[in-house]
This record gives sequence, structure tokens and C-alpha cells, in this order.
Amino acid sequence: MKSLFLTNQEMSAVYEQREHDGLSNELYTLNLNSASSRFIFCGSRHTNIPEDKQFGEIEALWAEFTSLPGNKVAFCEGRVRPIDGKSREQAIITGGDPGLICYLAKRDGIELISPEPDMNLEVRKLVAAFGPEKTALYYFDRQMYQWARADFRHRGNVQEYILGFIKQFPTAELQGLKLTPNVLYNIFQKETGKAFSFIEIQTIHNLLAPNSNEVASMSSLHRNESIFDTVKSYKGNGYNIFIVYGSGHAIVLEPALRELYAK
Repeated sequence: MKSLFLTNQEMSAVYEQREHDGLSNELYTLNLNSASSRFIFCGSRHTNIPEDKQFGEIEALWAEFTSLPGNKVAFCEGRVRPIDGKSREQAIITGGDPGLICYLAKRDGIELISPEPDMNLEVRKLVAAFGPEKTALYYFDRQMYQWARADFRHRGNVQEYILGFIKQFPTAELQGLKLTPNVLYNIFQKETGKAFSFIEIQTIHNLLAPNSNEVASMSSLHRNESIFDTVKSYKGNGYNIFIVYGSGHAIVLEPALRELYAK
């Protein structure tokens, strides 16, 4: 059924059609049923603004989900975030839509997992395909886009933020490439022809687009495969499933998920 995943070009066409139809700011939802379980996928726009209407929409679907009988599990994008002591608003400000689902699952005692692939294995595969520099740049840009979009509000020291990224990154998979901020800046300039700067936010964003960056494309495929395999496993065990992930993942996975739940 993974052959049913949409291509990056097909995903882009869906986004273009939604923009044409005035739906680009709407939550992308899948609400599916099988004989034994319910499946709700909230395809979000990544934002850290608690007043954004999508959070209320997610919470309405969550209330529907938690009222279901039987076993339940929620999936969050990235890592499961610590939210002890945080209010709903603080969870969103610091964690966006993943922060909200972590907050809701904790509040309501629902099992919560991240279906992301093993980071070491993913990096190893990307390095084998594209080399250590392009691989490191992709993850660096992904983290820096997150900083520029939201994390600067609560983690304002960008140098400490970058050093934290390097510390957590599986550098042993980089075939001897030693990461420092200057090394990452130099790779950025080599690949883009531009000096690294947050003024270049569109350049950073373009490096993360699966339809134009082959590293991003392979990473997205690995992530979507991992999401699908995890859904299939929990569905097979009769779980009701609630997912909050970026809308691109929902769009790419929709045909395969509909086929899975049609059985």
C-alpha cells in the first residue's frame, strides 16, 4: 500500500488546489473507520499561536476521540515533548501543534507516541545517498527554520540553540565530519551561494521542500513510511488512533490510509 503514497508533485498539486479553493488555512482532516477502530488525522499548519483557530478544531476532534470506547493512542510529530507544569497556551507556544497533543494526551491519560523513524538509521541512509555535508545541512536548516518560526520566542540565544542542535545530532553517522556552527555556515554558503542568515528564511525554507530538495524528499519518505507502519500496527491491534502532523504528511498518506481502513 505504500505504492499509494502521493508523490511530492501530487502533494504540491493538492496544496495548489486548496489555495485556489480558499482552503489553505483550513485544517486538513481524515476521519476514517474500520470494523474495529476509528482513525482521526489532523493535518496541521505549523504555528505556535494559541489563538489560531486550528487548535480549537483539533480539540473538538480530540473530544470526539476520547469519548470512543476501546484502546486509544495518539501520535505526535517529532519527539514527545515534556509539558509538566505547562498550561495549554504554554504548551502551544513552546511546542506548536505537537505541544498541544502532548498536553491533551497528558491531561486525559491517553497513550502518546512519536512514530518518527530511528534518527541514527535515517541519517545513515541519507549520508549513504547524499554525503555527510548535504545531510547535515538539511537537518540544520530544519532546526533553524523552527527557530526562526517560533523557538526564538523562548530560546532566544541562537548560538546556544545551534550548539544544542549539534550536541543532540548523531554526528557519529557523518563519516568523520566534525560539526561546528562555522562548518554548518560554510556548508550553507557552498550549497546556496549565500552567507547564512535568518534574513534568508525563504532560502532555508526552499532547502526543506521535498519537491525541490532530494535530501528532504528521502527524509519525508522515510518518515511517512514509519508513520504508516505504526498506524498499521496499532490498527491491527484494534486501537483508535489520533494523529496531529503537518498537513503534507496527511496529504501524501491519504490514499494508502483510506485503502488500509477500507479493509
